[in-house]
Amino acid sequence: MSEDRQENDEVEEQLSDYSKVTVRFLPIGSVKKLKRSVISVYGNQTFASLINYVKRQLNTENSLFCYINTSFAPQLNTKLIDLSECYAIEGILNVSYCDTVAFG
Repeated sequence: MSEDRQENDEVEEQLSDYSKVTVRFLPIGSVKKLKRSVISVYGNQTFASLINYVKRQLNTENSLFCYINTSFAPQLNTKLIDLSECYAIEGILNVSYCDTVAFG
């Protein structure tokens, strides 16, 4: 019985990695607003890939600081599905971004 349960847990974990996560981008300060402020991405992508996406959209090589719910910056290797499960509000993961440090 326990082997079946463990196998089911592994399958569910793999499927959740391919679930879509809805992300809303919110500019802080004088940084430009993105043309598409809401996107859907695969949950197995990392927070670093989200930062790279914003940099490409802003066409910048400069530093970019991104925060979840305008409160903290997660580790770059954190999967978006994990962030969404813990911090999404009404199914949307809010990511604020700016070009200077906004929060301690």
